Amino acid sequence: MEALQTLIDLTGMIWVYALGAAFVSMIAESAKPPAAEDGGEAPSRGFVGVVMAFAGMATVFMLAVYGYWAAYVAHAYFERFLALGVVFAVAAVASILGLALSRTPGLSPVLYAVAPFLTIAVFGFTAYFAWESVRAALDLYIFQNL
Repeated sequence: MEALQTLIDLTGMIWVYALGAAFVSMIAESAKPPAAEDGGEAPSRGFVGVVMAFAGMATVFMLAVYGYWAAYVAHAYFERFLALGVVFAVAAVASILGLALSRTPGLSPVLYAVAPFLTIAVFGFTAYFAWESVRAALDLYIFQNL
């Protein structure tokens, strides 16, 4: 628990807020209603689904890199991997909860309808505060080695 508090101190509450918002967004994304039992098709998104998939993956990537970079700059070795673990655990739990909620007849259509708005909003918020850290990490690990 002390390591988690250290991680929060390193990353700041804005990272925690973005992680919580991403959690809600991922639940909504995963709550796709099943196909109608009378032989109807399951709802599909098309191009919006592609944009949502990119935004969702980029959000998780930016949150992971931001947490890792905050610990890297502070020379906190264990917290680097704790940040990665927290982000991926939040994503896994949100996906499982979303899949469980997809079987709820009244709630899953509502979550599925608001998912594009939530996903894009969380992506924008995360990109706004995390981009500088992501750029610095990419510069150190990727761009200098090309």
